Amino acid sequence: MLLLRSAERPCCRGDSWSCQSDVTGLILGFCVSGEARIKKPTTKTPPKQALPPQILQFPEDMKILAGEKVEILCKFSGAPPISCTWLKFRKPIQEGSSDISIESCDSSSKLTISSGQQEHCGCYTIELRNSYGLRQAALNLTIVDKPDPPAKVPAASDIRRASLTLSWYGPTYDGGSAVQSYNLEIWDSVEPQWKHLVSCNSTSYNVQNLLPERQYKFRVRAENIYGVGEPSAESEPVTVGLVDDDSEKEPDYRDVTIRTDVKVKELYDVEERLGTGKFGQVFKLVEKATKKVWAGKFIKAYSAKEKENVRQEIGIMNSLHHPKLVQCIDAFEGKSDIVMVLEMISGGELFERIIDEDFELTEREVIKYMLQIIDGVNFIHKQGIVHLDLKPENIMCVNKMGSKIKLIDFGLARRLESAGTLKVLFGTPEFVAPEVINYEAISYPTDMWSIGVICYILLSGLSPFMGDNDNETLSNVTSATWDFEDEAFDEISDTAKDFITNLLKKDMKARLTCAQCFEHTWLKSGKTAPIKACEKLVMPVL
Repeated sequence: MLLLRSAERPCCRGDSWSCQSDVTGLILGFCVSGEARIKKPTTKTPPKQALPPQILQFPEDMKILAGEKVEILCKFSGAPPISCTWLKFRKPIQEGSSDISIESCDSSSKLTISSGQQEHCGCYTIELRNSYGLRQAALNLTIVDKPDPPAKVPAASDIRRASLTLSWYGPTYDGGSAVQSYNLEIWDSVEPQWKHLVSCNSTSYNVQNLLPERQYKFRVRAENIYGVGEPSAESEPVTVGLVDDDSEKEPDYRDVTIRTDVKVKELYDVEERLGTGKFGQVFKLVEKATKKVWAGKFIKAYSAKEKENVRQEIGIMNSLHHPKLVQCIDAFEGKSDIVMVLEMISGGELFERIIDEDFELTEREVIKYMLQIIDGVNFIHKQGIVHLDLKPENIMCVNKMGSKIKLIDFGLARRLESAGTLKVLFGTPEFVAPEVINYEAISYPTDMWSIGVICYILLSGLSPFMGDNDNETLSNVTSATWDFEDEAFDEISDTAKDFITNLLKKDMKARLTCAQCFEHTWLKSGKTAPIKACEKLVMPVL
């Protein structure tokens, strides 16, 4: 504004007016005529922002059918150059393999698997890196398919005149979807071709209406929502009608005298260890003279009292010669241990079967186990002995797939004297009877209580008295607090519940005896019992 006023002021020289006007016009940025203009300075382009990689698009977890193409596309932005690295389980994926290819450009990267297979399952990660940062994205890829073949070889057991029970394991991989059913196939020597027999939901099936004088073989296929898998291995050939399974091979019964003049290793080869417990260890033994295989129970016994306890156990076992009771055939005493040579039982504990997801227990199968348990206990009681430690861990399966069992571990067993009363203060809290905890007189019904607990667990997968600790468990036992309210009992028959109810009586005189058990409606139902799978015992997470 000051310049304008200065330019309008009169001047003594006329030629100075125009000059003044021109100068003023230039200063103001225009000529008097208004035709010529001065250009503004050119604005500099700002530098491109220094951005780390940004992921614009990346898929969620993927399920792809086996054999189909897999494409994992990642779109991104950020300041170049951006390097792309694909990883599987945090390890870089090597390009150039026949089935995996990677294509990358400035704004995207794609991993392609030409034919998805089980080995391609896993966690895939893309790692994007430039000078300004690092970004990652990950997904889980599952290749779904028909199930693998059922594991191992199907096994036939309970072979009778015209029937058998076939058992098998589930597949090692279910194809990414739960197995819905199993398809059984049968082959026989008269019509030597594989035929579909039946579909079932469990891993065992009772095959009926078989004919004698011909061999049968079986195989199993697993099925899920994606289809039927390949067959399992074939079972061993089996013929029905030759042997009545009700008759068992008589064990090798011996009255054992503990040897002190010879060592166990002089007569037996001590091979691999089979197990360890608080008592000591169990090893596989091979008898040098006969090559027969036995189990050697090496019991730590330092004091005279400890050795006397083992002698008492062996003495009791000498009175228990029965097919359902494990047999002791030899014994050796050393300076710090006593070795009991027992018949080998290779099927594992019944407890393992209860928690095994691949082994289905039906009510009909439970009846088979209970009849055998009561058969063994009945014999024990007839000899004037109580077991006092009946539990699934002390019930052994004769083989891996069959339903034959034997009772073991007579370390707590006691003879009931004709005069006086017997009191004990030992046992396993979950299975011990109220009279033991209360330190009251015990008798044969004390074992019957434990049988009731075992039956409850086999049918439901639940332990009726288990608390958060031993004291709570013992409190539940002494108050006889239990019920059938859990949904696991929804499908269990009323006769089975009645059987348990008549064993888990607080008043020991009111409990069923072994003889009364055999006459109970539930145990006599046998083949007509429900075959729906029972619940599995869930092990607590420690």
